[in-house]
Amino acid sequence: MSTPGRIFLGGNRPTLGIEFELELVKHIQNMERACFGLTTLDIRKLAFQFAELSKIQHKFNKDSKMAGNDWLRGFLARHPIMSLRSPQGTSIGRAVGFNRPKVNQFFTAYKEVLANHRLSASDIWNMDESGITNVAKPCKVLCTKGKRQVSKVTSAERGSTVNVVCHEC
Repeated sequence: MSTPGRIFLGGNRPTLGIEFELELVKHIQNMERACFGLTTLDIRKLAFQFAELSKIQHKFNKDSKMAGNDWLRGFLARHPIMSLRSPQGTSIGRAVGFNRPKVNQFFTAYKEVLANHRLSASDIWNMDESGITNVAKPCKVLCTKGKRQVSKVTSAERGSTVNVVCHEC
């Protein structure tokens, strides 16, 4: 497959074509937004499956049914907007509950409590819960470079917790 206006030295052309790779980048970004980031193994398996279904000649490993690490390195080099990051584990409940209407509902209730009880800043305490979790830490996923927070859905945010109240005298 030739790409007009593009010179490839040494015969190293993208195996799957730039159109597929751009679609793959879009798919990775969509999965990232849905908190279901794709690992490098997922990407390599997708590349192999696409090559097989599209009957594209490839040198991917037919035993492991995955594209190689060299293909992945080339893919990441051709698409510098992608990077490999460690996501923060997020329970399904938190992922579903953290949206604009729920946040607006919280701040509306918060403002109402402040107004009704005439609370000052010294009456508000910063409290947090910390604990030890028995939920597996999610492995690294591909995501868009520069993204501040990367999440991946886990089974739950379980574990023993300890309440901590911080007060400055």
